[in-house]
Amino acid sequence: MARLCAYLAHEAKTVRRIDFRWLATMTGAVVDDWELMTFCFPTNFRFFDMLAMARRGTFNPASFQDQVELDFSDLKFAGPGAMACIKALLARQQLVLPPEVCFPVQHQCQDAIRYLSRIDFFTSDIRWCMPPEQEEFIRQSSAGRFLPIRNLHQLSETNAVSREMVRVLMMEDRKSALTIQYAISELIDNALQHSESPTGAFVTAQKYQSQAIIHVLIVDTGIGIRRHLMKHPRFRQLADDIAALKTALTPFVTGTYIARSGEDRLDYENQGLGLSVTDQIAKRSGGGLYVWSGQALYRSRSGVESMPVAWPGTIVFLTLPINLGVNPTDIVRGFDEGLQKKQIQLKFNT
Repeated sequence: MARLCAYLAHEAKTVRRIDFRWLATMTGAVVDDWELMTFCFPTNFRFFDMLAMARRGTFNPASFQDQVELDFSDLKFAGPGAMACIKALLARQQLVLPPEVCFPVQHQCQDAIRYLSRIDFFTSDIRWCMPPEQEEFIRQSSAGRFLPIRNLHQLSETNAVSREMVRVLMMEDRKSALTIQYAISELIDNALQHSESPTGAFVTAQKYQSQAIIHVLIVDTGIGIRRHLMKHPRFRQLADDIAALKTALTPFVTGTYIARSGEDRLDYENQGLGLSVTDQIAKRSGGGLYVWSGQALYRSRSGVESMPVAWPGTIVFLTLPINLGVNPTDIVRGFDEGLQKKQIQLKFNT
């Protein structure tokens, strides 16, 4: 049978019917004939490759419906961030599938598959079904200059994971390490507090020594930025995902609503700074911040743009140089001063 690939395009209707009785025999899984869509990974599948595919319409998260087969046969290089996004989608879809249904995997035992195992893509929290010889091939240790994909559910996990991330990235400059730990902690807290995702948040990072940069990604498949902000009375009229993302990047903006003495007001203390501070860290260090939520994508170097397909939740991708030379305290202090000036201005104008 010829290999047919749908590439998870929204328009693609190509599916193939497969007799999974051979999988039942080998794995013990209870399966039957299913209508199945196959996602054939391209040669390179990194975060920026995933974005490019989304823009072309050859990758659409909405296509993760029912059962999906992952075909890694052509894959030569994968980035941990992009794979964390795929794993988040599988975890989300697994919640609505019968417990006996698993996700088939096809590969040619290439080195890229060993790497996926090392970054903890093939873990037991996802129901995989594959022949025993393929399963044996992918068992590898997870040592390396990366943080394997972690699935977090509790705020109490944030500090340990952010410290582990700094350790495995081997940040030599202490100030840079503390800055990165601050940014990571803020982003993880945002995802866990506001996404309302039943599968939590997925986190990963990698250091590219030859380029002297690090990549960090936090992804959830929750309610997204717009729905979170619209919980606050001030933001219930947000027109679309683009308006919501622009609003979310403004300092002291949050959907967390705290009514005081019957007033409609925000509790500004420690609220709404995670994205805006991280954005400034990226800009001042020459790095980059990317946020994809719904049909809006923010890039720190060019602003907010529309995406042809929607991400169900929020992806935050951060690329930073190893030595930052940026102090988040100075950024927060600048925001505080700006807020005080704005409040004084409003007071004199009323």
